Amino acid sequence: MNELLKLQDISKRYRKNNIDALRNISFQCAKGDVISIVGSSGSGKSTLLRIIAGLEIPDEGEITLEKNKINGSGIFLTPEKRNCSLVFQDFALFPNMSVKENIFFGKNASKNKSIIDELIEFTRIKNLLERFPHEISGGQQQRVALVRALSINPALLLLDEPLSHLDHELKHQVRNELKNLIKKVGATVLMVTHDTEDAMYMANKVLVLNNGVVDQIDHRLLQLQTVEPGRVDRAVPRGGHDRVDACGAERGDRRRRPPRRSPHRPAVHARAGVADDPGDAVAAPGARGAGVWRPQDGSNVPPGISHGVGVHAERAARS
Repeated sequence: MNELLKLQDISKRYRKNNIDALRNISFQCAKGDVISIVGSSGSGKSTLLRIIAGLEIPDEGEITLEKNKINGSGIFLTPEKRNCSLVFQDFALFPNMSVKENIFFGKNASKNKSIIDELIEFTRIKNLLERFPHEISGGQQQRVALVRALSINPALLLLDEPLSHLDHELKHQVRNELKNLIKKVGATVLMVTHDTEDAMYMANKVLVLNNGVVDQIDHRLLQLQTVEPGRVDRAVPRGGHDRVDACGAERGDRRRRPPRRSPHRPAVHARAGVADDPGDAVAAPGARGAGVWRPQDGSNVPPGISHGVGVHAERAARS
């Protein structure tokens, strides 16, 4: 693996409130990875991103970026010396600067004019350059913030809830644009989100945080076949052919045909999300056959899943 970023046993405690924000966080990020960090509010997602960016200092642990230690025992590299860019949740555009001035505000941005011109063309904001942030839409503000972040050609792009301020229709449009932009520039990305639909769509890996602890780190291209509500039989790659049916028999095994699906006990192929039917079972993000949640389970919601998250369950075809 062409390792770009490595975190080893990162912990952060807010002593004033006696809260452990992060506990022993360890993972690696390869060059070209797009990793979604998923979790409910207060799980430590944004704190983790701020520590990597150098805006918070961990109590323990080490961080290595491009084989250079940026956090560790007696080591702290200031944000401006880290080869990474952070796009804040509210985009943090300077209200007294034009779009063009915001974009070229980044360190060494003037040295990357050709890259910036190409990004401006690709994101279709050339006609906005002389406007101020309050004169453009939320989707346009996000594009400006992304171009500004990429203007310094960072090794690592950090996105803190980049889609949370957008309405449903605009969000899907901007999400597609964001994915295309990341692919075009070949960026390595850590993206914080509470929306599992966004996480699964954008990333090639998903990291699930729960109360400051990493619950799971998995490739997103998994789908779980539920056998009956409350039980998972097997996880297979999406599009795999060794799918297990509702009574445990693999396709092609005629000896054990599944019964017709009852409306009260539906079989589903679930990607992480919330089902639209109270009987549908939904897999937790990155689950390894360990947990399935149904809306009627109420409080037993797995980390990163919340009521109201976009539907992401496909009902299995009737046998």
